[in-house]
Amino acid sequence: MSLISGGIRLLLVAGLLFLCESGVAQGYKTHEIELGPEINQIFLPVHPVGSVQYQPAIGALIAINLRKSFGIDSSISITPTSPISATSLAGGRLTQFFAGGRAGLSKGRLRIYGKFRPGIVSFGSAITRVGPPPQFQFFLGRLTAPAFDFGGITEIGISRRFAARYEAGDTIIRYAGRNLFFGDPPTSPEITHNFEFGIGFMFLFH
Repeated sequence: MSLISGGIRLLLVAGLLFLCESGVAQGYKTHEIELGPEINQIFLPVHPVGSVQYQPAIGALIAINLRKSFGIDSSISITPTSPISATSLAGGRLTQFFAGGRAGLSKGRLRIYGKFRPGIVSFGSAITRVGPPPQFQFFLGRLTAPAFDFGGITEIGISRRFAARYEAGDTIIRYAGRNLFFGDPPTSPEITHNFEFGIGFMFLFH
């Protein structure tokens, strides 16, 4: 809840800056580099063996505008706390990194982009093996998988130096086949779709 409260305070600060600097709209120009903090939340699907619910993650964003409508967008984030439970697809502290392209349009202070970012997700303590019956002991370990972030970004310029950023999309994770159960053949590769959204505050460099 403290992270969510921090996000609300971030938006309030953005609103105050917008009111204080509303008179500089005519001087607003296209910027080249953006960077700033972000709070994001991912929702993983319920798994047949347990489920995992993550708290909001904190991270950093950096974007380079190659042209007015196209640029490079990247982010890195980590969950400060680990969930109590785990599944064969998730568990432990979650780290994410994405870097790719974005393209869209801008009108004054408003900019809307589509994002297309490959990357990786890494779970610190997922179920990697399941022991034989009758105990069915769970063995935990790090699980890293390639991922793809596909969605949209909305940025609202507050001034020539600041902007609020909102993004949402589908984090597609591809899990490789594994020898999950002792004595059984490897499982088939699996692809999951996971809704994720984020709120950020950007510093703009012209």
